[in-house]
Amino acid sequence: SAKEHLEKTATAYKNEINAIRAEYLSKIILRVDSASAEISPESSALGEIDFYYTASNNSDRIISSVIYTPKIGNDKMPTSSSLILELINPATLKYGIEAGKTISNKGFLPENFSFFIKELKKGQVELIRSKLAEEFSIDIVDLRFVNEIAYKDQTKEMDVIEAFQHRLSSLLQASEKAKEQAAIKKNDYEKALQEYTGARELVLNEFLSSAAQLKKTSVRLASPVNSNNTTTIEHVDDGSYIVYAQKENGSAVFEEIEINKSKHEFVINELIKDPFMP
Repeated sequence: SAKEHLEKTATAYKNEINAIRAEYLSKIILRVDSASAEISPESSALGEIDFYYTASNNSDRIISSVIYTPKIGNDKMPTSSSLILELINPATLKYGIEAGKTISNKGFLPENFSFFIKELKKGQVELIRSKLAEEFSIDIVDLRFVNEIAYKDQTKEMDVIEAFQHRLSSLLQASEKAKEQAAIKKNDYEKALQEYTGARELVLNEFLSSAAQLKKTSVRLASPVNSNNTTTIEHVDDGSYIVYAQKENGSAVFEEIEINKSKHEFVINELIKDPFMP
């Protein structure tokens, strides 16, 4: 169906984006060389960590920045938002690591980020103070690219989708085409449903009108049913008759009988769908 095709193409497009991201995440190696912390719960709600790093780019593209999560051991640190490490060569102040190159901020200003002290787990303050040098690390979760090494304001940074649009173009086109086809199918279905509903209402109204008129002109004898679910009709000529009685739930008595005696009794034990109802 159009819906299944749309879901399939959208999934293929998303999977390819994730595959590209995973491929390039595996090729950026970032090592923390040293780290220090400033934590004073009694005077500040925020703690700070400075660290020096070495980053190597083993891919075929220029990587300009990474988005990362800081950790102490296996525990993530409570930062207010995603952290971005801009890979600027401190010696040249130019943006990005070329393919096959390495940069480090050792000997220059450290990288720095803040975190909320009150959101640390019990014992983490002391863990940071005692184990920061050995157990501080960062997990890279995403990355950005540029097409040339330049100063930051002279180049355009791109995410995975922008940087690899040529690689993704066929899947994107397939996804967009599937969206268009799904929209056309949906529009056609809604139009057909509207036409069907209108025609159905017209036929139904004609049926109800005809059935009401038929029922009205077909009544030869009538008698109310009493509390014991019985009724008596007198002075009935011999002949063929249909006994009809309706219920509110859409069922009815509708049974053909023959009258050929002065007195005729019968019991109705079965109801059918009311033939005067659609």
